[in-house]
Amino acid sequence: MDKIDWLILNELSDDFESMNQIYPLEKAMQAKRRDIIDRIEILIQKGLIKLLNDVDFDKETLLAEPENYPGTEFWFGLTEKGAGAFEKHAKKFDGSEIDWSGSYCIHRDFSDQTGYVEGTSEKVCLSSLSSILDDDEWIIDMTSLKHSDIPGFQAKYYKYLSGGHRIDFRIKKK
Repeated sequence: MDKIDWLILNELSDDFESMNQIYPLEKAMQAKRRDIIDRIEILIQKGLIKLLNDVDFDKETLLAEPENYPGTEFWFGLTEKGAGAFEKHAKKFDGSEIDWSGSYCIHRDFSDQTGYVEGTSEKVCLSSLSSILDDDEWIIDMTSLKHSDIPGFQAKYYKYLSGGHRIDFRIKKK
């Protein structure tokens, strides 16, 4: 694996992405759009990345799409093998190992006015609540917090972490 491959995997480490999100890395990769698409094809063949919604990879169709095309059907994500390669090579290409100790995920349902945060610890969950409070329209009802320990949570779309804490809460309009 070289740095270009790792940068593509890194870009896919947060979510499924289209070429619109991957291609801006052109400067960091020092590669042209076609080169990046060629690398994506190889990473798919190696089983490191996959396409969302069971779409088949079609290089010619992807190459024919205009840059920043919003209607693309090609959304790429990490496979389990790709996630392992991303984490394994992080120190080599990024200078640091992947640290999951501060991981959390937030879910809000505005129609039901509820939400929850799951994280590696109660402290992590409580500190993440401040990012929810940045909303201009909604606030958390701090009197509604309900704490519980959980067996684990989905930290990223490809990463499940064992153990953790959950805080359920109500949200309301300001």
